[in-house]
Amino acid sequence: WETAENNVRKETEIIQLSGFPMSAEECEMFVISNKSRFRGASAVLNKKVIKAFANLVNTKKIMILPSSIHEMILIPCHDCEYDIESCSEIVKLVNENEVELTEQLTDRAYIIEV
Repeated sequence: WETAENNVRKETEIIQLSGFPMSAEECEMFVISNKSRFRGASAVLNKKVIKAFANLVNTKKIMILPSSIHEMILIPCHDCEYDIESCSEIVKLVNENEVELTEQLTDRAYIIEV
């Protein structure tokens, strides 16, 4: 188990996206995956990287939008400006229109506290 966790830790990357507003204002969006961007959604289970990310973006809460089996989208929640229901609806619509059925995860967003 420890070896598996170490392998996930070594492969995890977080990259900032730009140009994807969720409202009238720009928001910070990041993709978490592995270095190969193939079946990397499990990188979100890397607690050390998530904790370091939260510290870097100065937040205690992170909205997680499952993108596909390959990646997840992270949105720092500053003062809870994002609505979980609206974000879940976005995930559902993207799944219905953009993501292959075999690569879909869930149809909802999540908020984690770090």
